[in-house]
Amino acid sequence: MHVLRLIAAARIRLAQLVATYRCPEPDCSVSIHIRFTSAAEARRLRALAEDHSRHQPRGGK
Repeated sequence: MHVLRLIAAARIRLAQLVATYRCPEPDCSVSIHIRFTSAAEARRLRALAEDHSRHQPRGGK
């Protein structure tokens, strides 16, 4: 029983270390998938993904 709790805790921790951030614009396909990054880097990448003006194509909307 103790081993099952350890496995469950490990899975929860791994889930916290993996994330996908997507642009909120409906027609934008930008998404950033991160694994095992620092909290500061995750915040930076999330801000990049959510700011459509920073990754829209030149001449785009």
